[in-house]
Amino acid sequence: MEAIERLERKIDELRTAFLFKKSILTLKEASEYTGLSLSYLYKLTHTNAIAHSKPTGKKIYFEREKLDAFMKNGAVKTISELEEEVYSHVNRNRRKR
Repeated sequence: MEAIERLERKIDELRTAFLFKKSILTLKEASEYTGLSLSYLYKLTHTNAIAHSKPTGKKIYFEREKLDAFMKNGAVKTISELEEEVYSHVNRNRRKR
């Protein structure tokens, strides 16, 4: 029984590694890749909130790079990043005067 569990884990690891190498993902693969539910991905495609394609008018496909960009959208900056922006902004405005 333990051998079967190890094989199942290995298959899951290989499936995950495969998803990271594919450039075009199906809806189900995109769901696995992002961790978003199928219904939520359908909603995002319906509202055109996420880039996708439907070459035959039925199946939905996603570019992995665009999924990555979507997932990074709305990133929250750290305090040190915000402080650096303030410092840069103040220095730029000081030089203009």
